[in-house]
Amino acid sequence: MNHPREMTQKAKLSLVAGGILLPICLIYFIYQNLLDRYTQSTFNFADLTFAYEHQVIRETDGSREDVVILGDSTGKSALNPEELHSTTSINLATNVGNALSSFYIMNGYLRHHPAPQCFVLSFQYNWKHSYQHFFEWMPYYDVLSLSDLVSVWSRSVGKDFFPADRMGFFPYLAKSLMSYLRLNDLHLAELQSALGRQVEFSADEVRSRFIAEKGFQDNSVRRHLAGEDFFNLDFHIPYFKNFEASPAEDYYLQQMAELTRAHHANLLIVATPAAESEEATRSSAFFSGRHEHLQKIFAGKADVEVFNEEPVRPRSEYFDFTHMNREGALAFSRRLDLELAKRCLGRKAI
Repeated sequence: MNHPREMTQKAKLSLVAGGILLPICLIYFIYQNLLDRYTQSTFNFADLTFAYEHQVIRETDGSREDVVILGDSTGKSALNPEELHSTTSINLATNVGNALSSFYIMNGYLRHHPAPQCFVLSFQYNWKHSYQHFFEWMPYYDVLSLSDLVSVWSRSVGKDFFPADRMGFFPYLAKSLMSYLRLNDLHLAELQSALGRQVEFSADEVRSRFIAEKGFQDNSVRRHLAGEDFFNLDFHIPYFKNFEASPAEDYYLQQMAELTRAHHANLLIVATPAAESEEATRSSAFFSGRHEHLQKIFAGKADVEVFNEEPVRPRSEYFDFTHMNREGALAFSRRLDLELAKRCLGRKAI
């Protein structure tokens, strides 16, 4: 017969176990069963292409693009698939994107589509800005479920980079959850304030615009910045200093190369050019340091090419210091079209 004291100890152990397991089960339910549906159904703000972009990533329609473009907003505004005449392509780069976001979008795309001949990563390696705003932008990174969030966390443990180097696991999950639940209203309010009017979104509008532009972001519809505003944006600050490598970015760049190789594709790394100016001259140490670093990472890898032959282009082709207008995108897309034909298309991956 069990003594009352023994029963009490067992009861305490059960309570402790329940106190641990219940929050874990609750977190799993919230993330796995609610957030993915919430983000896919309600994220129709800021740039209308994002909502449909995630739908495209997940649609299994059997179609195959020759080239899939990944990267940050500079790549999204610089590469117009309609001007890549030697290939069929789609632009899945994201605002405030980085190597982490590009890896998860690449991985999500490959789960539902045949591998392209070539992935293009067009970005600035501006990691300080993107990781600073990670929680604001992670829905765009195709990080939409508990397994995705745990994956981001587990990859950083023991490697001294984001997010494990900044916070514990449960604070990380809690901050992720709070960000998801407030982002839709926050960004919609910001957009309405910027436009000075109420905004209503249509799923048909999202779909038609994405299909028409194939993910390209046309900055000709925006007011071009002038004077100091052309340069003085917070995400431009790192360019005026010496280049600083990121362990997180380097890790995800290597992961992208391995994933590309596993699917018998090629990877072209494009350091998106900046506008020719005195500020670009001040940024020369950053540009050269970035190029040398990328070449070092991929040295000896035949299925990975680094294209950085023109770190600057004419200022008339730009909306601001690093984002091209439509004329710039037209010229740069045609320039890259030649590089794709030479470096990627028709080449057999290792």
